[in-house]
Formats: sequence, C-alpha cells, structure tokens
Amino acid sequence: MSRIAYNTALYLGLPALASAYAWKMVSRPEYRAGFFQKLGYFLPRQTKKTIWIHAVSVGETMAAAPLARMLCQRQSQFRVMFSTTTPTGQEVARAHLAPQANVFYFPFDLPGAAHRAVEAVNPAVLALVDTEFWPNVIHACAARGAPVALVNGRISDRSFSRYMKVKSLIKSSLDEVSLFMAQGPRDAERFLEMGATPDRVLAAGNLKFDQDTAPISREEKDGLRRSLGIGREDLVALLGSVHQGEEAAIAAAARVMRPGRRLLIAPRRIDDLTWIEKTLAPYGMSIARRSANPSMEPGGHSLVPVVDTFGELNRIYAIADVAFVGGSLISHGGQNPLEPAGRGVPTLFGPDMSNFQEASAALVEAHGAFFATTEEEIARKLDSLLEDERQREEAGMAAKKVVQANMGATALAFERIMELARKG
Repeated sequence: MSRIAYNTALYLGLPALASAYAWKMVSRPEYRAGFFQKLGYFLPRQTKKTIWIHAVSVGETMAAAPLARMLCQRQSQFRVMFSTTTPTGQEVARAHLAPQANVFYFPFDLPGAAHRAVEAVNPAVLALVDTEFWPNVIHACAARGAPVALVNGRISDRSFSRYMKVKSLIKSSLDEVSLFMAQGPRDAERFLEMGATPDRVLAAGNLKFDQDTAPISREEKDGLRRSLGIGREDLVALLGSVHQGEEAAIAAAARVMRPGRRLLIAPRRIDDLTWIEKTLAPYGMSIARRSANPSMEPGGHSLVPVVDTFGELNRIYAIADVAFVGGSLISHGGQNPLEPAGRGVPTLFGPDMSNFQEASAALVEAHGAFFATTEEEIARKLDSLLEDERQREEAGMAAKKVVQANMGATALAFERIMELARKG
C-alpha cells in the first residue's frame, strides 16, 4: 500500500483505534499482556540474525509450529523468533515452541513501533503466516535488507474483493514482499491479479496438512478418555471449534446421544459457555469444564465435557469416533477440518468452509467428510456414523489419505525461508 496514504489514514484514525484498544484492555485484562512489546519496547534484542515467524492467533500458530520447530532443529545459523497478535496465540506458541524459539508479541503497525521491533529482532527474514499485510513492518524489514515471505498465503473471496478495490495502493507493499507461498493455485492466481510479481509467486501447499497427527498409543488414548470422564468403549462425537450461533450442531448431537455414546464439545471461545448450557438443558444434559476438572469422574451420556483449554484439540481429536467442525454453520468460513481428518476421524461441517475451500472439497470428494447444513441433517449423519462401524472406518481412512497425499508444504517452506535468510 502507498505508505503515505496508509499512514495518513492510520494517524487520522488513531484516536478511535486507541480508544477501542484501551476499552479492550479494560474489559479483557488478557489484552494488557505484551502492551509495551506491541509498541516495540522491551523486546529481547538479538545480536545474531534471526528468522522471524509471525502468526496471528491459535489456528495460524498451530499451522506454523511444525515449521518453527523444523527451523529450530535443522539449522543453527539463525535464532528463531516467533510472534503472535492475540493472547491465546501467545499462550499456545509458548506451550509448543518455548524455549527453542523466542516468543513475543507482534508490534502495532505504526512506523515507530515497527522500526523499534525490527531493530530489536534483527531479522534475516520475516515469514508472515496466512495473509498478513503490515506495510510499516514490511517496509522496516525491507529497509534493513531483510526479505519478507508470505507463507501459507490465502486470499478469501471477501478479502480479494477488498484488495482489488485498492489494488493501486497495495502495489508498493506487494513489491516489498520477496516470496508469496500460496496455499493453492487459486490463491496464487489471486496474488498475481493483485499485482504480485509472477516470479515471486509459488503455489506451495497448505501448512495445515502437516500439523502433528502422529498416532498416539492406546494407553495415551485411555488416559485422555479417563481425564474427560469417558469410558474406554464409549463412542465419542466431538464438536470442535464451535461458535455461538451454531447451537443447531449441539442440539443435533444431543438428540442422538444415548448410553454408550458421549458428546464432547471444544468451543472456539471459552469466555462464555452459557449458550452451550442453555442449548443442552432441554435434553437433560449438563457440562463439565476441563479447566475446572482436569481429572473428571466417569459420567453417563448426560454429562458433556467441555474442552475450555488451549492447544489440546488436535490431540483430543484422536479419541473421537466422529467430529463436527465449527465455524461452518455461520458466516465465518469454517475452522480447520484437517486436524480430525489427519487423525482418521470422519468429519462433518456446515455449508460455509470458504477458509478451507480446497481442503474441504478434497475431503468431501474422497468421502472422508460430509456437508450437513441443517440440524436434522447433522443429527441423521452423526447417528448413522456412530451406528455403523464400517462406515466410520472407511470414511476415516479416506480422510487420512487425503491429508497424507497433500503433505510437504512445511518442508518446502523451510527450504525457501532458509534460501531467503542466507541472502538477508
């Protein structure tokens, strides 16, 4: 983006932005964390050149974590730095990457904050995960001769429409990005239409196909089940990353529960669970928070464990027999269906999977996942899968094969980032 126009607009809107952020800090204390780091102060200063990876929140952090670990383990020339924007992303990054990588908060995209952060981090290369355009941070890196790469790049329909309206303004920022590693051909084509230089655009695959889905032992699965109060032989329907507004999925699952079947819910947001409680109440069900009950007593199908902790969902999918992935019954674009698919779990999702359009289409085409648009459809498909072991196994195997066939984006990103870092 033309930085003069961008910064003019930024400073004109700064009073409103500052007021909104101040209110967020007052109403949600977790947003006070890292405030001075976001201004570019009190960052761990690096004399050695670094590889700086930035991921906004939990989903991007989980996708980029294997890449960060690979960079930590396979090279010693550069220190790995990892930033996030949200407190939840920060928590997950620290749990999965510290102390191998130095974890901190990404700066506000103000010229001064960006300059101070880049000076402290001393990047040989900056890798922005998904679609992150921060003109002042990008420019500060470019001014120091540090290449910028966009990794796992994705342009949603809504974002593409917005970017094309300001195509002439974003050209200068695009010119300062050395490499666009798009998730697929459609995203690569969109970067080109936005004005990216063709020889800098690569359809490199989706990092989320490479998320850790290593098998866990029967003993570990039994331990997970016990900690959630679920019997070893119970069939588990897991609703993952469900949002408020997706009560239909919860009601559908509740309708088909009976002895020998257990419902497990992992909501996208954990600050308010009253909407889940109200949805389950008509079915005589109550919830038990995992954070308050790290070792739950065994319960019947009327007790619903709720995973209100961070960074566990990928692993907990391993005990599911069938999953529903949220963010897909509302206009959100869907959450990650590759986590359950990689665990060999047949997966349902609603009609809006625009955030994972190619991945969800591949899973559905292989009969490893299924669209279900109404409460009735969700209930019917969940019941069918829970009732039919052979159908579950076939769908789960098909889902896992899709994930395995599309792995490799992390290794490619590692190679290309190292090439850029050695030039930086």
